[in-house]
Amino acid sequence: DKNYTIELDLERDGNNYTIKSVRGTQQTVKLLKNGKDISAHTATQTYKIIEEVVGIDHKSFSQIVYQSNAMSLEFLTSPDTARKKFLIEILNLTKYTKASEVFKEISLELGKELSAVQAKVNTIRSWLDKYEKMDLSIKQTVDIEQLDPKLEERIAELNLEITNIDKTNRKIVQNNTYKQQLSTIDLDFSAIKPIDAQKIKKLQQEQTENMKTVKDGETFVKKLQNLSGICPTCFSEIDSSKTQELINTKTEEIETARSLAAVALIQANELEELDKVYKRAVKAQQDFEQLHLLIDESLPNKTLDRNELTNEYDLLVSSIQEVKKRIKQAEEKNSQINTHNSKVDIIRQQLQDMTEELEEYSYQLHLMNERMSILGVLTKTFSTTGLVAYKIECLVKDLEAITNQYLVDLSDGRFQITF
Repeated sequence: DKNYTIELDLERDGNNYTIKSVRGTQQTVKLLKNGKDISAHTATQTYKIIEEVVGIDHKSFSQIVYQSNAMSLEFLTSPDTARKKFLIEILNLTKYTKASEVFKEISLELGKELSAVQAKVNTIRSWLDKYEKMDLSIKQTVDIEQLDPKLEERIAELNLEITNIDKTNRKIVQNNTYKQQLSTIDLDFSAIKPIDAQKIKKLQQEQTENMKTVKDGETFVKKLQNLSGICPTCFSEIDSSKTQELINTKTEEIETARSLAAVALIQANELEELDKVYKRAVKAQQDFEQLHLLIDESLPNKTLDRNELTNEYDLLVSSIQEVKKRIKQAEEKNSQINTHNSKVDIIRQQLQDMTEELEEYSYQLHLMNERMSILGVLTKTFSTTGLVAYKIECLVKDLEAITNQYLVDLSDGRFQITF
């Protein structure tokens, strides 16, 4: 038939259970407890509930029920592993194998974590080994030579002097000429005083007046000397004694006037000479002041030598280039030292961090290894070769004893088995 129904009643712990299974186009399984439906949503889940009620899984139940028929040969012909599994199930030792699976799973997860931590430890140790050989000392920077600004100033001066050397030399020559002229000027003006021009003019006027008196007197004397006999004016006889007396008197006046004119002339000439000396002194002082203004004291006395200036310029340029070269080398070295020191600081910090991490991971690794060791013992203990094998061995002996009790009663002592 294509459709059939199976129904089974059983009792467990004072509860009545009914299992109803309908097979056909659709398969349904129902489980009733004391008349109340406690079925799950699916047949598979309902069978799980039945296994919990019966206390044994379907496969073990089938093995036990069908041991009396041909299917019992399956146990005899099965390999050791399958028979051990059957014994584990039939002797209700699955809780140990489940525990073993739990420990295996935990060991697997812990092994993954341990591998990850071990990889980190190996990486850190490799990194530490790499940088332990590196020079991690802090290096001191070198002192940088300072370029004297006066050297560059002197180069600029030399460059300007070389460019304007012809013009400068002309100034030096002219300046030296002014100095030579200045050295020839007598600057002793202490005894020279200015002359009163009115006094000279008065003396000249006095000399002129006296000379006029001399000239008029000489004319008068000459006229008197030509007089003789009868006066042509009054036609009276001329008195020669009186005439001589007048001539003598006039002659004395002439001599006096001549002397005064000579004295006035000499004095006037002396004063004019002194005035000339004074004017020359004044001019010399003016020339001194003018030359003193024209002279440039900053100019050297010696004209500049182009070759000498050029040689000095080249030497200074070469010296500055050497100093700049040394400065550049020192700066490059300091840059390398600073880069090295910065790298060392970073690596030292990283080494410290890595060392701390290594200690932390090593401690974790130690704890994990201890835990893994414990899990290994537990896994082996709860494996089929550990506690389960021991339990099977003990329970089989108990089964042997109980079986022999039945055999003794059933066969009147003629049969006995040994497992």
